[in-house]
Amino acid sequence: IDNLVFGISPIIYNLKNKIAFPQDNNLWSSGIGNAAYQFEYELDAWSFGFVVGSIIEFSDELKIGLSIRSGYSADLDGEAKSTMFNVMDSTVNQTTISNTFEMPWIFGLGALYSVSENIFINLDFQYSTWGSTQSSIRNIFGNSTWQDRLSDTDARSGINGSSFNLSYINTFDLGLGFEYVSGSNISYRAGYRFSQSPNSDETYTMLFPSVDQHIFSVGAGLREGNLILDAALLYSFGVKTEVSNNQIPSVSGSYNYDTIIPMVNLKYVLF
Repeated sequence: IDNLVFGISPIIYNLKNKIAFPQDNNLWSSGIGNAAYQFEYELDAWSFGFVVGSIIEFSDELKIGLSIRSGYSADLDGEAKSTMFNVMDSTVNQTTISNTFEMPWIFGLGALYSVSENIFINLDFQYSTWGSTQSSIRNIFGNSTWQDRLSDTDARSGINGSSFNLSYINTFDLGLGFEYVSGSNISYRAGYRFSQSPNSDETYTMLFPSVDQHIFSVGAGLREGNLILDAALLYSFGVKTEVSNNQIPSVSGSYNYDTIIPMVNLKYVLF
């Protein structure tokens, strides 16, 4: 080992969570209210964590990086809004809401290999312990009517307004990247990454439709003195997932999504 660098850094998180979803009105057939109503939850909280990392330089050509990002738990508070219970039960359109949300511990391993002074290969692996986090998000409302009426799962949307199922599984990400640095201080980059979804058949709903993703990216960077300009284009396509949930038939079906993300980054460095 030629060199070893170790570091630890605290992290302050500001979480903002906003969710909107429909709920059926079973009394609509009796002439009471509308067929369905929208609910909106908006909450926020502060939390803390840390990252521990190390870079091991085995030679001029090979460097290995290790990292651990701590999990954390946050107690969120906010407001829940809907006109449904005002129409059906003559109660408030808005009430307080609180819940607890957990993020997993994440373990990372990376390698950077210099093929030559101009060509670099990067390999990255990440393991996330979603399976050890909470099995559900339980929403506590300040109004008892809201708490009682949202305790059942909606037959059409498959959503239980007072408890979101999060029976997640542990996941991994694997990435491979290439970079070529020309003599004119221009860098050309390309990469691929596979990102596994924490969802299982039991956790898919319209609020949590995440699927496994194949992610491809190309980009370029220009450095002039202390100024760095980077641009990249990312294309991600999902692995189509067929879900059969016998407990909540309304959420069964096909889940998939594709994403295109352009990125531009301008930095000024002091060295």
